[in-house]
Amino acid sequence: MSSKRLHYDSALKRKVIVYAEKHGNRAAGRTFGTSEANVRRWRNDRHSIFSCKATTKCFTGPKKGRYPQVDEAVLCFVSEMRAQGLPVTCQAMRLRAGEMARTLGVDETKFKATRGWCDRFLR
Repeated sequence: MSSKRLHYDSALKRKVIVYAEKHGNRAAGRTFGTSEANVRRWRNDRHSIFSCKATTKCFTGPKKGRYPQVDEAVLCFVSEMRAQGLPVTCQAMRLRAGEMARTLGVDETKFKATRGWCDRFLR
């Protein structure tokens, strides 16, 4: 039988980590009602858990793109085109992003202006 996945906030994780450092992972898991594997993982991520807000529940990826210079250049391009009253398509943004990446010396294997990139850029 599988159990339901739970999200714990950082305040609880901090309490568990401090308790586990004194009494051990298994005892901390039993006391706070979580698995020993969670306690081990939280102890390994101690630095990030103690450096974030107490209400944070999970650590997702970066909120900005890997290449902010490319994003900024495409944003300027889109603004200029809209100021002229011209339509801007995803294909045009992707082409401009590829050109800017080449101009800035970004490796072609690391940055690809895909449809997914365009969707995330628009969001």
